[in-house]
Amino acid sequence: MIRDALALGALSAGFSFLGAAAMRRYSGRLGFTDEPNERSLHSIPTPRAGGIGFAIAVPLLTALGLTRVNGAIAPPEAALLAAAVLLALVGLADDRWRLPAGVRLAAQVAAAVAVMAAGGTIQRLAAPGLFDIDLGSWAGPITFVWLVALTNIYNFMDGIDGLAAVQAIVAAAALAVVSSCLGHDDLALGYLILCAGAAGFLILNRPPARVFMGDVGSTFLGFTLAGWAALGTVRSPSVPVLASIAVLSPFLFDSLITLLRRVLRGERVSQAHRSHMYQRLVARGWTHGRTTALYGALAAIAGVLVIATWCFARTSAVFLLAALAVPIVIPVILKRRGS
Repeated sequence: MIRDALALGALSAGFSFLGAAAMRRYSGRLGFTDEPNERSLHSIPTPRAGGIGFAIAVPLLTALGLTRVNGAIAPPEAALLAAAVLLALVGLADDRWRLPAGVRLAAQVAAAVAVMAAGGTIQRLAAPGLFDIDLGSWAGPITFVWLVALTNIYNFMDGIDGLAAVQAIVAAAALAVVSSCLGHDDLALGYLILCAGAAGFLILNRPPARVFMGDVGSTFLGFTLAGWAALGTVRSPSVPVLASIAVLSPFLFDSLITLLRRVLRGERVSQAHRSHMYQRLVARGWTHGRTTALYGALAAIAGVLVIATWCFARTSAVFLLAALAVPIVIPVILKRRGS
């Protein structure tokens, strides 16, 4: 198992890097160049859609790995991998031709419904020592919102060099450890391959980025992380969705606060903007590297606390609550910067 995991992880990282390198080289000919606009924080045209490497490699290698571990791919996992590929293809088309928002949303709805229909529905919300709630008739709506929301949040948060890739690496690594601790080696393998794919891409996306992941990469990462979280909740013992929420808390917190801030100001939430907290940090003089390092460090702290919660102290909520509170550091820093 360990040898297979290392081999598949190495292949995932390698193919991801090669895909990003190929898009970096040929993006001009293919029409995949990201021009600066009112939302972007880069000043020069940059190749995009570099996430195509891991969007192709991760599902294929995960399918291979699950077959080796379980002898076959269960319907929920198959639905997740297929739906993620669908969204990646739609994202690739959007990177090239800028599809209408309705088309993108329809693809996300179809992908979410496919996963849910195959059995990937969040049935319970549980926190050790605090609560264990059976969602009942709310299971479907909550799962649907989770899948579609995280897909879009990841797309919104992919705005500076390395940020989305680093969050994916840290979150997937932490959740792989938690899954392994709970005895789900196949789930851990899926997270590990995803982590390695994002790491391979980061080589060319770290500040200063030579290529952007594009919608093909950001929607794939968001949906895949959301999907694995949903599938983890139907295991026994389950991997609670709160574990995923905690390790993704820097992204989720930034997006939630930004949305509330814009609503209270009467702004159109569908309009392009530069008011995410990571964007405001850059506007106040922080470099892309420093901002990405901050979010990555906070995600890593949350990840360690999540591992402590489910691997060493499953009856204690202290570590989980601390993990969920980690992103509060971001507005504190912004306040000190006078933002």
